[in-house]
Amino acid sequence: MSTTIRRIPRKQINREKWNLAVNTEQYPSPYGLCWWLDAVTDSSWEGLIMGDYQLVLPIPFFLKVGPLALVNGAPFTQHLGPFGEGSPEEKQAIVSRVSTLRYVRKLSTLVKAPGNRFRITSRNNYELNLLPGYGRISKGYRADLRRKLRRNKLSAPVKISAEDFIRFYLDTLGEKISMSYKNQGVVHSLLLADRKYGEGACYALKAEDSGEMLGALFLAKNGSRIVNLMAASTKEGYKQNAMAVIIDSIIREYASRDILLDFEGSDIPGVASFFSGFGASRLHYYQHQDKRLVPISFP
Repeated sequence: MSTTIRRIPRKQINREKWNLAVNTEQYPSPYGLCWWLDAVTDSSWEGLIMGDYQLVLPIPFFLKVGPLALVNGAPFTQHLGPFGEGSPEEKQAIVSRVSTLRYVRKLSTLVKAPGNRFRITSRNNYELNLLPGYGRISKGYRADLRRKLRRNKLSAPVKISAEDFIRFYLDTLGEKISMSYKNQGVVHSLLLADRKYGEGACYALKAEDSGEMLGALFLAKNGSRIVNLMAASTKEGYKQNAMAVIIDSIIREYASRDILLDFEGSDIPGVASFFSGFGASRLHYYQHQDKRLVPISFP
């Protein structure tokens, strides 16, 4: 394979070849797909390509700070690969190339860039392979989670429309975490793009008496990987363990297939403990920040 790395503007990228590189992984993440990147960056991204699209790395979301155009990551996109076929050294090389083109305020990848150009922070993710089947998987649940599920008297989760999920998610979580207007727009763009191009689904758990939603989750899907991308619960939903019931239902739905459930984080101790309670394994990805930048707050 040629190790030549080219920088290609988004409009000149061969989308078929690019997406093929993303999907060569055994459990391919949706984060590198062209339609996903368009949705989360408002089409503001370019690509680094090694060889004839054997290995690709998107460079998203240029944050303008005075004369600088900074790489600032992309919302609802845990990492940016690199995607495709390549040795560890080739993957490091394509990540390192970013620093020669742009200042990097935030860029998360699956490999560490070599050298000392970046401040690198290790971040956590949790994954669970569903091939063993529900019986075996559920035996690996932590004891407190099994007790909560046994006490559950709620009906099974149902699938809901993207519009209903967006409304519930933003009403329930948006104000709580002070979600920016821009990121609220990304929620709309990504869910509607997924409906057109993706394989995801939205789930909700409703109260038996009132039919009011207690919790909802958007499950992104790309091939053999499903991603717990967005989730929210009401106060009553927390009391009734709505999210545990929804995730358990998803595990039941996909169990006994060679599917990887990606919990999409987290570094927050309580959330990490919740995910690990399902028997998920912890993995790492790496967030890079250019040492040439003064570590001040940007939007």
